[in-house]
Amino acid sequence: METSPMLCGCYRFHGTLLDDAVLPESKGSIFRNTFGLALRHVVCAMKQKDCAGCILDRRCLYPLLFLSPPPANHHLLPPFPKGKIRSTTIPSPFVIEPPETTGTSFRREDPFDFGLILFGRSNEHILHFIQTFEEMGRLGIGRRMEKGRSRFVVASVMAGDEIIWQGRERSLREGDFAEDLRAGLLADKEKASSSPVSAITLHLVSPLVGVAGPNREEALPFPVLMQSILGRILTLNRTYGKGQLVLDAPGLISRAAAVRVTESSLRRRGEARADRRSDSSAHSGKIVGEVAYEGPLGEFLPYIRFCERTHLGRETSWGSGKIRVHSVQP
Repeated sequence: METSPMLCGCYRFHGTLLDDAVLPESKGSIFRNTFGLALRHVVCAMKQKDCAGCILDRRCLYPLLFLSPPPANHHLLPPFPKGKIRSTTIPSPFVIEPPETTGTSFRREDPFDFGLILFGRSNEHILHFIQTFEEMGRLGIGRRMEKGRSRFVVASVMAGDEIIWQGRERSLREGDFAEDLRAGLLADKEKASSSPVSAITLHLVSPLVGVAGPNREEALPFPVLMQSILGRILTLNRTYGKGQLVLDAPGLISRAAAVRVTESSLRRRGEARADRRSDSSAHSGKIVGEVAYEGPLGEFLPYIRFCERTHLGRETSWGSGKIRVHSVQP
C-alpha cells in the first residue's frame, strides 16, 4: 500500500454570543444558511453573482469549496474496486461540526463553540475560514430578533491542544496543523491484526444521511455500514490524497456479513425526499440513535475510526454523519 499522505486538519472554534439567540435544535442549518454568503464577502474580489467565467476561479476559495473539481489526475486514477462501492461523487473538502446541544434558547455571553475539519489543500486556507466565521458572526445567526439576527465573536481557534489563533492578537501561528489520515489508517490496521474485537456500540452523534438498509424498518446492517465507510475512505483519498489507496473492499464487505446487530435504538428522523439528480428517494432518510454489533470486528475497527474523524454519508459539510464508537469489547 502507498504511504503518500491524505491530510486532515481538525480545528476547534471558541466563540461567544453577543446577543440573546433562538437557534434550531439541529445547528447545521445555521451554517448552511450563512456560511456561503459570508465566504463570498471575505474572498470574492470580482463581486460576481456567478463564478462561471470569472478570471479568478482557479485561485478563489469559493469554487474550491462549493464547486470542487475532480483532482487533476482523476482520469489516470484506477476505477473503484468491483463490488458494492457506489460512492463516486466528489466529496466536499470541509466538514463543519455545529454545537452538539439540542437547546434552542441562548443568552448573551453564552459560549458558541463549533468544529471544522479540512481535507487536503483546504488546510492552507484556514485563515480564510477563520475570517469567514468572523463575518458570519457579524451577519448574525438564528431567528431574526428585534435588532436583527444574533451576533457572535470568535475568541480563539485550536488545533489539537494548541491555540493557533486568538481574536485579540489577529495573527495565525505558523505550523502544519493537518495530520495524515492514511498513515493513521495503516498504523491502526497493524494494531488491529493483534487486537481482536468481538463487540462495539456505534453512536450516531448527528443524523446519518443517505445510508440505509434494504428495508426501511431494518436496523443498519453491518455490511451496509461498511459499504458506506469504505466508499467515504476511497473517495476522500481519491480526491484529496496523493497516490492510490489499495483496499480489499469486496472482501471486507463480504466478511462484514458475519457481524450481526444485537441491539438498536436507531430511528428515522423525517421522511425521505426525492433526489433530483438520481430520481431516487431511497437514500435520503436521516438515521439517529445507537446500534450494537457483535462478531469478528477487529479488522473493521480501523476503517470505522477513520470515519469518526471525517463523518459519514451525505450532507457532511453541515455536520451530518458524525459517528462515535464506544463499548469496545475484546
